[in-house]
Amino acid sequence: MVAQFSYMGTKRRLAAQIADIAKPLPTGPFLDLFSGVSAVGMAVSPDRHVWCNDVQHFSNLLTRALYTSSSGYNVPEFAWTQFTSLFIDHRNSLITEFNDLSAAEDNALRGTSAAQIDINAIIVQQTRGRLKSLRDLSLHCLFTTTHAGTYFGFNQSLEIDSIRFAADQTLKMGLIDDETHRWMLVALCRAVSAASNSTGHFAQYLTPKQNNINRVVAKRRRSVWSDWLQYISATEPIGTVEWRSHNQVFRGDANEILQQLLNAPRQPAIIYADPPYTNDQYSRYYHVLENVVCYDYPNVSGKGEYRSDRFVSDFSLSKAVSGAFERLIAGAARLNAALMISYPSNGLMPNSTERILNSLKMHFTMVGDPIVIPHEHSTMGASKGLQKHQVSELIFTAY
Repeated sequence: MVAQFSYMGTKRRLAAQIADIAKPLPTGPFLDLFSGVSAVGMAVSPDRHVWCNDVQHFSNLLTRALYTSSSGYNVPEFAWTQFTSLFIDHRNSLITEFNDLSAAEDNALRGTSAAQIDINAIIVQQTRGRLKSLRDLSLHCLFTTTHAGTYFGFNQSLEIDSIRFAADQTLKMGLIDDETHRWMLVALCRAVSAASNSTGHFAQYLTPKQNNINRVVAKRRRSVWSDWLQYISATEPIGTVEWRSHNQVFRGDANEILQQLLNAPRQPAIIYADPPYTNDQYSRYYHVLENVVCYDYPNVSGKGEYRSDRFVSDFSLSKAVSGAFERLIAGAARLNAALMISYPSNGLMPNSTERILNSLKMHFTMVGDPIVIPHEHSTMGASKGLQKHQVSELIFTAY
């Protein structure tokens, strides 16, 4: 089973159509330049070798696991015994440090009243400010001291930190290899996404109120450990070992990656670009998954507990988007690759259809008429009205 994630802007519903459009284009590697969870790459596989790029560590972790692993998840029995022991011991150590906070949360979650609201305030108060003392004890505590009582419950945060601790320690002890460690983190990202007290992404957590308490309590009652066990046994790479050996994964700004590929021994045959199309920065929606992967105790701010180093894309800045598109199209042309661009009719760049076509005609010999596909876009949690609205997705092709 391929790892599935809910992801803003995913082209999962359009992926098969995009793969069909790519079929008659030149043979060779397909570079998914803004891969995210790589819905289009999966649709192209395994007819072509797939190269993936995204600036986020989470996407890089996922696509490396899917497209470049030599094998799926496989842990010897003795290593698994050590892993579970490390998980249990670490979790118990964190519970000890916070006395009866775990029991207080369990008691609060037995009902569906305002008590749930009160316990979250207690969790936040008692866990914040304990980072240094817990790290001095060599305990993994990023989620316990950053996201407990907000995106996750206290016990869920203990489980997240303890799974990460057990994965890191068994890797350090040489009981598992880098690929197995990677699969463990992919499964942890899935478990974190399933347990998150949010609306399907991480822009903000839901503040417990009487009108949403049933949803919040249901999320809080999920066991991250149980979900992780399910996901770790149900995740596998795409294609054959031989096919995966020819795939590549990059992590960086899309236009910078195109520049770097000029000097690479091999270039892609097709570049597929699905850049951001609103002024919402994607790094605002997936910073919690970045924390799972990087586990680097970042400085955070705001209700969303955002990382201070989160990436800002020019494609989501009204003053920079036109220049970003021009650099993308020119960079793809210099690589002599066919270029496919997905962009909606209502994207951030004004007069986008005319401007993209004009730029393509300046840099490419053959430019096709854009293919128009009816599609639905999310409104990022329905903060501006309906959860979804109808748009026309345009697929531009040039070679």
